[in-house]
Amino acid sequence: MQVKGITSAQPADAVAVAPDYQGRGRQPVARYPEKPASPKQLVLAAGREQMRTVGWREGDRGPLASQFIALRVRPANDTQRDDDGVLPERGLLAEWPEGKDEPVKTSPRTPRSSRSCASPSCAGGSSTTTAS
Repeated sequence: MQVKGITSAQPADAVAVAPDYQGRGRQPVARYPEKPASPKQLVLAAGREQMRTVGWREGDRGPLASQFIALRVRPANDTQRDDDGVLPERGLLAEWPEGKDEPVKTSPRTPRSSRSCASPSCAGGSSTTTAS
């Protein structure tokens, strides 16, 4: 599944700040002071030096490989907020092939701890990963 262009997120290290309680009404919920960015902007900010070349199988014309970056982000969506106003941390995988000026695909990733999989590829993968 590819992320829609209108999707926005906070970096994983973003911190929610709760305004001081004035003593009346509901307690204020924590909010993030910085405006969220698009997944593409977060990948561009991380830079090409974070990229890793990943090969996944042998094709008819040789090995199939591309460059990817994996980031931790906090999707800026009110429906995903915890009760205390904090956005949950999620993974973001982006493909950024050599020769391209920007990422071509971004996909949300579910944290390993919440996945269930009996396949050996979930536990460590059978794909080849090489640092570039």
